[in-house]
Amino acid sequence: MTDTPVTRWRSVRALFEQVADLQPAERDRVLDAQCAGDAGLRADVDRLLRADVDSGVLLTPTRIGATPGGIDPLGDEAAGTRIGAFTVRRRIGIGGMGAVYEAEQDQPRRLVAIKVLRPELCSGETLRRFEVEAEILARLQHPGIAEVYAAGVHETRSGPFRLVMPYYAMELMSGALPITAYASRHAIPLAGRLALIAAVCAAVHHAHQRGVIHRDLKPGNALVDERGVVKVIDFGVARAASSELTHTLPGVVIGTPNYMAPEQALGRDVDVRSDVWALGVILYELICGRLPFEVTAPTPSAFANPPTAPHRITGAASRELTWIVMRALAVEPARRYQSAAELGGDLARLQRGDPVQAAPPSLGYTLRKAMRRHRTLTAAAAVGLLTALAGLVSTATALRRAWQAEADALQAAGDAKSAAEQARRAAAEADAERHTAERAKENAERARATAEQASAVTAETNQQLTGLMAIIQSAVAAASRAGRGRDVTLAQLWTEVEARVTSDSTAPALTRAATFNFLGAIRFHSADFPAAERLFRRSLDTLPETGTHSERARILGHASLSEALRLQQRQLDSERELGRALELAEHLLPAEDTLRLSLQRRVAFAYLNRGDTDQALKLCRAILAARLAAKPTDPRACAEAQSDLASALLVAGKVAECVTAAQRALELCGPAFGDGHAKTGNAAYTLASALRRAGRHPEARAAAQRGLTACTSTLGSTHLITRALRLRLAQARQHDGELEPAIAELDSLLAELRGDRLADRRHRLGAANALGEALLAAGRAQQAVDAMAPDAADLPGAPRPVQVELATLQSTHARALIAAGRTDRARELLGTAAANAAKRLGSNHPAAKRLATQRDELRGRTPPR
Repeated sequence: MTDTPVTRWRSVRALFEQVADLQPAERDRVLDAQCAGDAGLRADVDRLLRADVDSGVLLTPTRIGATPGGIDPLGDEAAGTRIGAFTVRRRIGIGGMGAVYEAEQDQPRRLVAIKVLRPELCSGETLRRFEVEAEILARLQHPGIAEVYAAGVHETRSGPFRLVMPYYAMELMSGALPITAYASRHAIPLAGRLALIAAVCAAVHHAHQRGVIHRDLKPGNALVDERGVVKVIDFGVARAASSELTHTLPGVVIGTPNYMAPEQALGRDVDVRSDVWALGVILYELICGRLPFEVTAPTPSAFANPPTAPHRITGAASRELTWIVMRALAVEPARRYQSAAELGGDLARLQRGDPVQAAPPSLGYTLRKAMRRHRTLTAAAAVGLLTALAGLVSTATALRRAWQAEADALQAAGDAKSAAEQARRAAAEADAERHTAERAKENAERARATAEQASAVTAETNQQLTGLMAIIQSAVAAASRAGRGRDVTLAQLWTEVEARVTSDSTAPALTRAATFNFLGAIRFHSADFPAAERLFRRSLDTLPETGTHSERARILGHASLSEALRLQQRQLDSERELGRALELAEHLLPAEDTLRLSLQRRVAFAYLNRGDTDQALKLCRAILAARLAAKPTDPRACAEAQSDLASALLVAGKVAECVTAAQRALELCGPAFGDGHAKTGNAAYTLASALRRAGRHPEARAAAQRGLTACTSTLGSTHLITRALRLRLAQARQHDGELEPAIAELDSLLAELRGDRLADRRHRLGAANALGEALLAAGRAQQAVDAMAPDAADLPGAPRPVQVELATLQSTHARALIAAGRTDRARELLGTAAANAAKRLGSNHPAAKRLATQRDELRGRTPPR
């Protein structure tokens, strides 16, 4: 059996004690016999003998067989041991260099943490590192760094030998947890997590200003105590930048792999920016709940692919926060923040709502990197790359469809030609089949015409893309010539592109229109909807009047403009543009065309928003039938159409049908999208909602729980769909009598929604209403009033679905006011709310009728039946 480090040390010490007092010749004879076949044992004993001769102090070897991790320097009976002016109470933990103990200081009377170096590690190199650590900590006086109170050497004896154990006493972090564990255990919201890491940045910057680089920053070395105070600890691998004594040995890499900067992991020179990288890793972990890189081996390939952007993992992370994280995690040190203070400063600016210094990589830099990876990119492919970088999935999808249309048409032509040949042979054999041949010939001619048309569209598309790429390249070149090539932001570049395409009257109209649409899509995805509207209108105005590609582009242009108007709350204008898009599509495109079906889908939801559920259901059923009849069948399109029908049935109040449709949607969405996809989560939400309305509460809870578990693992806890499922699960828990857990979850959810400026207003109103209901059920009427009050105010310009949620919330708010004894305020609220709901929803809408009934009952009379 292999010796443990402890038993190995005991063997070495026992043999040393046996031969220490012998004459050299006799000693060698005994050692030869005892160490036969074990050269390591002989070497370890020889080192002890040399140390004994040199100083009489037991300086055990750095390595005794193996690194002796887990050995307690003070032994099993550490409690009560006196170390200087301190009395040890208990061991806290053991690290690579020694152990840490809780101890009590004599004067002043206080508890401290004492770090003691293991005696078997007291070689010159390790001892000097320990001394440097104590020296470093002693000169770092900052509220965010654990303070050192005293340092010295503890001496004891083991038999005839004197053991020397250096130590230092420092501030004790009572009940402290690693920063990530603290954030998780206490469910710290994003703003609080950013404040924690900002405090670490301040402490690390203090060390940097004094020439100290930590080099092992990780959650375990950034502790948070019970009061929420952050302390950076363990400068055991720190490097004093000005000290010749602390240079790492060649080829030796010190630190924790998953938190080491690339240059540190590869054994290259480090500086303060290496600590900035580690801070970026901790920040990423705090936001996303996982590491950005899993470094199993320190090779360049470990950092070749950038991590997933935080805002794509959790809805709580803004794009600005993603920019900050990605800048801290830049592989090239020159592209990182140049100090911990810069990182902390950008986090503070983000918290204040000020512009941040971080920004996405300049387009010139991104293009250079992309071209280096793909040296044979064509102009069209380069535009595709730009499209992906800007999130313009719709453009890429349209191109793929155009190319697929050409392929399909060519295939159809080939099939038709084959059919015609067969028909001609049949005609030669029998006149009865002459008509079949003629029909086949007609089909072949139509298919050839379609193929030629598709080919023309593709050629036109390629010309358009080439022109767009030329415009963008000229803008990049202009920015570079102006000295802004490296630092130009995407926003500046797109402004320059717009100016160029506006002034360039020589470019083909179709290219200029496509460029305006491209820029409009960028503004749309940046949530600058007025600018998107302006650019979409310019695109439509610039399009040629004729041409197949122009016709399809005009349909897409009206549809895009409709979305930009809708998100500015201009419902009538939005519906008008959507109607124009659908009218053109129905006139120009076949019934099974995917663009036409997509527009019909949007019209169906417009009907739902208007309250016309009959028309919405009619369209949803037609779309589903078309998707199912398409050859080949698209599983994703079918799943989406089935889910849309279930949602429409829920809004229409057809609960039984909705349950069946939602169950089928869930069956289709899982295989098509994956269990954790937002589409699948939406189907689970619809099913849970329908089951709840049907009074099937155990099934509703199970559906919400399954959906929530799957979506949280892939979308995070703050995604739109995840939040909706959290709401349904909390309501199920309330129904089951679990009031306090339900209230806690709803309170947390509502706080998140109120703090998220992009959150859907309907979800915020729904969460406020659910929290009010739960507090009322718990008999806490005044708390219910206070919880709902911030969201119960009138919203005159809000769309119909929001008005429905508002009317529901106002009804619950009125009940809470009455329960709290504030009848006059309830009467005032109900009078206004009932009138508004009748006007905006119609007097027969359930929410409007409920408010009117409450109002009349409070007046002391029941409305006529």
